[in-house]
This record gives sequence, structure tokens and C-alpha cells, in this order.
Amino acid sequence: MYTTARLFKFMEFPMNSFWCNYLRVRPVEAKIYKYLGVKIYKKIVPTSGDIIFRLIGARWIKGYSRISLETYRTDNIGCEIIHLFFFCLYLPPTFMTWQWLTWTIFNIFVNIYPIMTQRYLRFRVDTILAKGA
Repeated sequence: MYTTARLFKFMEFPMNSFWCNYLRVRPVEAKIYKYLGVKIYKKIVPTSGDIIFRLIGARWIKGYSRISLETYRTDNIGCEIIHLFFFCLYLPPTFMTWQWLTWTIFNIFVNIYPIMTQRYLRFRVDTILAKGA
């Protein structure tokens, strides 16, 4: 099975303090993301939202074993890093064109909200793993 973890082999090595601090989701962040509507966005996102996944019968987490949750967590980090990369990639066009508002809205819904969703879900998975799933 292909997972994002295979794509991001660097995650298996000790990371510098910047990435460790960035990837750590704080409880306050999770509350802010929830307040900003991440749960609603998660339901309606057209590529992998809850509604679409229910219709096709797919699941991100295959069972609730510790291994499944850790695999999901690694994939989650990979997806977040991809969205962070594309967010940075789309910043210059945002400020270089007269359609800056269009690019800003595009970047919010295609990159910022997915990053917030990934972080919110990772906080939930980390909480379960900390309790000893």
C-alpha cells in the first residue's frame, strides 16, 4: 500500500527544533480551528470530505489500532507539508497580479483550510495516542 510516509522518508529521522515545534499542535490551536469552521469544511471538501467518503465507503484510518493511528498521523503530516509548500508557491502570484483577491480566496480554501484541518485532526489523533490507544 502506498502511503505518504513512503514519500516523506525524512520524517523517520530526527528533525530540527523548528519542524518539531511547528508540527506540535497545541490545544488552543485546535479550539481556534474548530471556531473557524474546520469541522464544516472537513464535511464538504470535494476531494476527501466526510460526505464524499460516506458515499464511496472509503476511510482514512483502517481500524483504530495504534499502528493505524500512527500511520494516519504520518500521512497527515505529509499532506500538511504538501499544502504548506503550495501555499508558499502561490504567495507570489497573489501579490503580483491585479486579481489578488481571487488568488487570496483560492489560497485560503485550497491550502490554508486543509492545513488547519490536518492540524485539527492530528491533535485529535495525538490525544487518542497519548491516552494509550
